[in-house]
Amino acid sequence: SLEWLRWIEGRDAFQRLLSPQNSLTDCDQVLALWFAQNYACDHPGTALDLILRHNSSLPMLLWSAIADTIWRRMMKREYPVLLDKWIALLIEKHPGGRGVRLLSYIAKACRYPEDDNSIYLLLRHLLQPVMRLESSLTNKILHPDGEPDVDPRVEVRGDITWLAHMWGQIKLNYLPVFAYRLWPIASMYLEQATLIFRSFNKGGEDWDPISFNLENLDHPSISLQNNGLAILVEIARTCFDWFLVNAPEQAEACVATWWNSDCLTLKRLSIWGLAKLPTRSPDKKVRRLIDAGVIRKMVFHREVERVLESSFPSCSDDLKRSMIEEIVVHFGQDLEPISRYYALHRLLVKLHQLDPGYESLNPEILAVQQRTPELAPLQDTAEDSIETQIFTEEEIISAPIAQTVERLSGPLDGPTGERRRAMLGIFRDAVRNDPDWGLRGADSLLERGLWEGDLWSTLVGGLNNPS
Repeated sequence: SLEWLRWIEGRDAFQRLLSPQNSLTDCDQVLALWFAQNYACDHPGTALDLILRHNSSLPMLLWSAIADTIWRRMMKREYPVLLDKWIALLIEKHPGGRGVRLLSYIAKACRYPEDDNSIYLLLRHLLQPVMRLESSLTNKILHPDGEPDVDPRVEVRGDITWLAHMWGQIKLNYLPVFAYRLWPIASMYLEQATLIFRSFNKGGEDWDPISFNLENLDHPSISLQNNGLAILVEIARTCFDWFLVNAPEQAEACVATWWNSDCLTLKRLSIWGLAKLPTRSPDKKVRRLIDAGVIRKMVFHREVERVLESSFPSCSDDLKRSMIEEIVVHFGQDLEPISRYYALHRLLVKLHQLDPGYESLNPEILAVQQRTPELAPLQDTAEDSIETQIFTEEEIISAPIAQTVERLSGPLDGPTGERRRAMLGIFRDAVRNDPDWGLRGADSLLERGLWEGDLWSTLVGGLNNPS
């Protein structure tokens, strides 16, 4: 009864539960469970008032007892009357560690629509990126005898398995209710993760660890799946696709908001979304690419190609000429000359394939081929011929490391070509599976002064995410 609670509240044994302390006894645990099981759910108003009168203190032992009791009641379909209030307090006072797991369990046990407010609060809390420090592998490679340094390990706060389950349920059944709530959260948290990396000099306008592990926006890498950031990307994409069908004006807002953010991944999502917008004509989409200057940065090339695939054949001749001029003059300017010619040739050929009847492309393609005679003819870019020239992981590892580095440091078919992407993917997997071999590769690259290109960034990415 409530009389027992009033009697014990002033006793020293109960006061210990409301005071942070390092030494806890079995009696403390029993008393915490007694309070949680008899009052937190059955008399929540009284229990919350008691916590208020003690400076809203909720130390770890009492927090865990209340959270565990609420979760077990929910599993029995016995939902607390003031669940929203308890969820808000548990989020505010969560102690980390096991506390995060308990909140993940509670989130999974929530009902819709009765607990939609609690679901939203829990998702906001559990999807937020948090940082943990780890020893800097890059520093060890570049400065093995120097002062130690640290890098950030960024991941979402909640349990990945339970978050994936919750998001799957929302995506299938409740997306119309949660789309407007979740897309700004996903966008904000992707930007927050980017800024954390940038605080440690990890990334800038053209590169960051998230985008590096996101070669294709539709297929995040295992690394992003393991740290939960892939869920944020999927939420942003899925909400946008829902807006396209049900609220086109909101889809437009997404594209504008993402582009104006301070996050490379969101800017890529903006261009990806531009390709899908039904509210913009092909001319407006192509004009946007030119005005935004995204042709000039290789980091956007995959998303730019999506826009061109959907818009270039249908846009006006004036816009086609403007786009070709932008490409010929500015595309791949941050690459070495030979690599730029390969990348430029590939993009021009792709446009020719998209719009074979547009003859103004032919002289530009011919000009690049004359400048770089070793470029393969148009018909040799077919996928089957590319596949026959890709080495296996076993072949790469079995060869002397110097030979492998020499083989991969050349242009192959250009840094944006299918063959080079496939080769770098195999190289990254080889490094992840055999870090010692990768460290020898790092030494070989440093000897050649090749520590700024895509081969170096691929090697470091593999070392930072071992199998």
